[in-house]
Amino acid sequence: MQISKIKNTFIRIIAVVFIFLMPFCTFAHHSSSEFSNSRFELEGTLHQVIWRNPHPIFTFQLASTGELWNIQLPGTIESLRANNIIENSFELGQSINITGLISIQRENYLLGTHILFSNGSELVLNGGLQPLWTHETETITPVSATNNVIISEESIRSPFNYNWLLSFSIIVGLLTIYGTITFGKNKFQSAL
Repeated sequence: MQISKIKNTFIRIIAVVFIFLMPFCTFAHHSSSEFSNSRFELEGTLHQVIWRNPHPIFTFQLASTGELWNIQLPGTIESLRANNIIENSFELGQSINITGLISIQRENYLLGTHILFSNGSELVLNGGLQPLWTHETETITPVSATNNVIISEESIRSPFNYNWLLSFSIIVGLLTIYGTITFGKNKFQSAL
């Protein structure tokens, strides 16, 4: 009888630790080692936008050869929204220059980092980077690109605060572990 209670307590502790670590797994991400460290620039038109997680993807047609390229945007839809980049920021058929890191594993595949619109406005796709073509010292502030024109708009916030979820999960996990251990000690001591 004692051994089964100890096993049950041990199984509960394992389950609680698993639940506690699960939020960290949701932040896990695949490696970006697929992409080279050298920048590559393409000029052409936006052919298709696939706005989905884990990464939105553009199909881009080169102006010089008509070749189709897939352009992966850095980050998720939520992280792009946090940088004021939304699906309506891009219009099919618009002429753009895009710079990014070329894939060393897939042909005609690029991780986009910067977009230059025909009107000279630049959109930095990764918030940690500086503009390439314009001489501004910071990325474009709350903007949306529509019809080849950059227009200001209100800041778009992600509908869910992941930092809050992570903090809450850690606290709940620690309290659950503490409660399970305390409860287990009391049951174990009363059984003796």
